[in-house]
Amino acid sequence: MSKTAIIKTGEQFFMRQLSQSQPITLDRVIFANIDGVNGDTDIDFNGLIPSADQVVHTAPVTQTGLLNDRTVVYSVILDTGVGDFLFNYIGLINAETNTLCMVMHTDLTRKIKTAGQRQGNTITESIWLEIDNASESTGITVNAETWQIDYSKRLAGEDERIRLTNYDLYNRLAIHYGFEITKTGDQMAVSSGLAYVAGLRVEHKTETSINIESNQSLYIDAWLAGTATGEWSVNYNLITGTNLRDYEHAGSAHYVERVASVDANGQLIVVKPKSFVTTSDRASTDNWGIVRLSSATNSESELEASTPLAVKITHDLASSANDSASHAHEKLSAIEPVVSQLHDKISINNNKTTIFSPNKQFGYVIDNDGTIGRCDSDNRYSWAFDRSGVLTGGRVPAANVIDLSKHVEQLFSQGWSDRAGFVKLPSGVLIQWGQVDYYESWGANGGTGNFFTSFPNACLSIVCSDRDAGAHSIGAWPISRSQFKFWGRSSESSFKNSAITYLAIGV
Repeated sequence: MSKTAIIKTGEQFFMRQLSQSQPITLDRVIFANIDGVNGDTDIDFNGLIPSADQVVHTAPVTQTGLLNDRTVVYSVILDTGVGDFLFNYIGLINAETNTLCMVMHTDLTRKIKTAGQRQGNTITESIWLEIDNASESTGITVNAETWQIDYSKRLAGEDERIRLTNYDLYNRLAIHYGFEITKTGDQMAVSSGLAYVAGLRVEHKTETSINIESNQSLYIDAWLAGTATGEWSVNYNLITGTNLRDYEHAGSAHYVERVASVDANGQLIVVKPKSFVTTSDRASTDNWGIVRLSSATNSESELEASTPLAVKITHDLASSANDSASHAHEKLSAIEPVVSQLHDKISINNNKTTIFSPNKQFGYVIDNDGTIGRCDSDNRYSWAFDRSGVLTGGRVPAANVIDLSKHVEQLFSQGWSDRAGFVKLPSGVLIQWGQVDYYESWGANGGTGNFFTSFPNACLSIVCSDRDAGAHSIGAWPISRSQFKFWGRSSESSFKNSAITYLAIGV
């Protein structure tokens, strides 16, 4: 509410200006905060300019305009750079003579200045002056419609834009939480909750009981309402009826949506609207949508995204595997020189195995027929101890070397077959050898071989060579305690006629 009047000093100023054929110029506005003044307070026609301690702000008239041949308007705009203060009094003066001409009383109004994260407000105040021959008397010729903005239409457009945006997201009806509906007898209870009706946000704060009859439905009737100078908000009612539709009342559009019904038998039927989550589809590799999270590290789903926990678990497992691989590499690197030396000192050929001395002049020979002996590669003969412990020439069956085999068996265990064998040392190290024939189905990339005997714990290293001494580069690696993989860099045609001999060491 507000009141506006021309006071006596203003009347005198107008008469003086008109009598001298001078324009009536009102070009400055004062704002004051005076105790006891509000929009209903009568204006003192003998009033003077408020005292300095009452004046809170002064500003030049921002714009003037001609409404009709008897009315002009003076407007002042206080933007967000002005404040902070309270005012309930507005005075329009002639700045040259400092004459107070018109006064407006209004309800106490707060003007806030933008500061930091706080958003200020913008206020436009206008005072109308009715006078004969308004344009000639004031010198104002500009039509007010050319510069005054209809903010009510603009704000209404903003409200409608927000409503339509919500409508696109939530459709006609969406329940965020609550709005649970139950029925006892003829009474229907609606719990508190939050819903969107045609884009309007409806917050139901208290449980409500409503009387309803059979073959009736419960509706939410929502609309946006307010005043041109006041706050606009969503209003709503819970109403019952049949086949209710949207309508308009008192200039406001009402949006009506059914949330429950009671059939002819008195049974409650609750409408199941889309929730906030299900209004969008699930995301996939082909479609946009809402992504579901999962902490599983063994999932094969293409519809879920990993959580930070799943990423951390995977990272920890990968780091642990990398540490284990590095440790194994260090162990293999340390044993590689030993394996290389053993490879030079052990030969598997013609169904017998020979372990050589460092100078390769002497060695032990183990045949498939069960004989064991020591050979002199220079003199081309073998010798061993007989049953009586006498050193004899020639190879002697191992079963006959009683005294020797007794001591050997205490220290070693061994075994062999047609093309393979093994020796287990007192320290627990197991050395074995053998031969693997090539199968055409393997192709040029080699294949899988079986150890002569499984390693109790693990194979530490394996080396392979071409049985026929062909120009083949062969790599091998253990894949378990009982098997190994090998691969030859050679054409398939030359590789397929070969056989692979191997030497493996483990524990």
